[in-house]
Amino acid sequence: MLSCSASAMPEPEFEQLRGPLLKGAAANYSQAVLDTDKLLQQHQLKLTLEQQIRLNYHKAIFQDRSNQTETALQTLALCKSLSLESKDRSILYSYHNILAGIFANQGLYQQALTHYQQALPLATLLPNPHFLAQTENNLALVLLKLGQTGEAAAYFQRFYQQGLQTSDASVQAIALNNLGESALQAGEVSAAERYHQQALALRGAHQLDSTWSFLNLARVALAQQDAARAVLLARHSLLLRRNKPDLEQAEAGLLLVQALMLSGDLAAADQQLQHSLRLARQLKAHPLLQQGWQQQAELAMRQQNYAQAVIAMQQAQQAQQQVADQRFDLAVAQQSAELGVTTREIEINRLQQQQQAQHEASLARQQRLWLLVGAAVLVLLVSLGFSAQIRRKNRALAHSLQELERTRQQLIEQRKLAALTHLVSGMAHQLNTPLGTILTAVSCSNEQLQILAKKLAGKQLNLQELQQFISEQLQLMSLAEQSAQRTSALVERFKLISAQRQLPGNDSIELNSYLQQWLQTHLSMQSRPAELTISGPLLRGVLDVALLGKVLSALLDNALQHAEPPSGPLQIEVRLASQQTTSGEALWLLYFSDNGAGIEPELRDKIFDPFFTTKLGQGNLGLGLNIAYNQLQLIGGSLEYLPDQPGCCFLIRLPAPA
Repeated sequence: MLSCSASAMPEPEFEQLRGPLLKGAAANYSQAVLDTDKLLQQHQLKLTLEQQIRLNYHKAIFQDRSNQTETALQTLALCKSLSLESKDRSILYSYHNILAGIFANQGLYQQALTHYQQALPLATLLPNPHFLAQTENNLALVLLKLGQTGEAAAYFQRFYQQGLQTSDASVQAIALNNLGESALQAGEVSAAERYHQQALALRGAHQLDSTWSFLNLARVALAQQDAARAVLLARHSLLLRRNKPDLEQAEAGLLLVQALMLSGDLAAADQQLQHSLRLARQLKAHPLLQQGWQQQAELAMRQQNYAQAVIAMQQAQQAQQQVADQRFDLAVAQQSAELGVTTREIEINRLQQQQQAQHEASLARQQRLWLLVGAAVLVLLVSLGFSAQIRRKNRALAHSLQELERTRQQLIEQRKLAALTHLVSGMAHQLNTPLGTILTAVSCSNEQLQILAKKLAGKQLNLQELQQFISEQLQLMSLAEQSAQRTSALVERFKLISAQRQLPGNDSIELNSYLQQWLQTHLSMQSRPAELTISGPLLRGVLDVALLGKVLSALLDNALQHAEPPSGPLQIEVRLASQQTTSGEALWLLYFSDNGAGIEPELRDKIFDPFFTTKLGQGNLGLGLNIAYNQLQLIGGSLEYLPDQPGCCFLIRLPAPA
């Protein structure tokens, strides 16, 4: 996408080019992405490599702010790859700084901390000391999120001193605001109020945006249990944000809800909460949705609406799960992008080594030609020198081979670690929802029991309340039982991931009839209609029918859930065949196919990975094909996807019974 310029564009002209782009971005980030691509296309022959990379950095920021975070990571990965060809130190610094900001916005604070730490030494090499101070401030904000308040406060003090030295009121106000947040987190409420009051006064004196100061003072008032003041400050902050993006309005609105609940104005709190939840849903801001539903649950509990509280808790857990999914997908996308950059670095090094070897070979040929023209008396000396040069090259090549082998082993270990991380994260993700539901049901049941016990002790319990209590308890117990059963089922499915064969259930069957009966029976129990066709020679023998059933169940579920025929109903075809290998081994072949569109090329190498599914969060675990693949390996068989066949076609190879 990028290219070296034929005639470099002067920096003043470049600043004039990107100025309107940055001014118009805040109004529409999605349009800013398109405008950036247009500038890159129109001026690619004049822009330097560094200028093109900097424009793409802006593009990545616009993509992230328009909910295209994974695309932004791909853009940043391209920039990092191209930065290898640049000597400008600010290029790589900007990469780590922007990437850390994206991770911090998504709540991935450990990853953000890593990249800010990588940006720090690069910032020290830049001529403007503000970059170092700003990076330290950003690093401190991440440390604050990670609970390291002491270290964060030290960085904030340094940032404040930087503002004093440069007489920059904006830097001073930001530093005071951050110091207030650090003090509040450390439990020093009075100090927090003092810092925020100083920041507010400074912003007022220099006509700076004061919405954050009022919002933070509202948080301080909440910590002081001063409900009236907290409501007043939160309302004022929300009023100042009426022309701000919806995300900032939703954040201030949720703080106002908390203040209203503290003041006891539950009706106003409920009204404001519904508005904030609506904004969060429109923005798909899952962390704010989680906070809002938690407040809804607390509000329902105060109103003794326990059924609504259970629903709100479930919604909060769902939002929490969506936050975890989003962060997990982002981390995986970043690892994939980094792997692509690493691959390109290896390729560049290989090409450089190849060019160096070709250059050295060319020099050697020239030397040999000159030596042949020279005097015969030098032949012996030239031969000895050439031999020594060859030995040096051999040693260099041997060293290069050792380095390449070491790099290959490192890549293999990284892939193993990534696969293990993916497996553990997938299991934790799937178990979190049912376990959380059980905990919620038990908690609500315990609270209702306490209320019932108080009413019973005070002889205030009537028959209607008892019946309502029994009905709600039955619902909670049913919910807990369903979640427990789901957890048990998940554990059983997880056991099948490991390649440990159970006791075989061998039966003598006629394979054609068995497949017809098994598949027809299972299709009759599905809501989606499908046509079944079985063809091929008659095959009879002793097979582990339980294992074969697991494999067929995985393939049938895959077809029913993912196959989308271009026209007509779903058609499932099973073709039987036999084969003799070159080693004399007899095999049974089962071709299982449907009339759907097949699997996209970029997904084919992932379909047998555990927890991989294109419908995550829709009831799919992504374990079916992985379990089928592992089970067949136990008996010496195999499962293979055939991309050259129509539709989605899998080939099952089974050792033929004697």
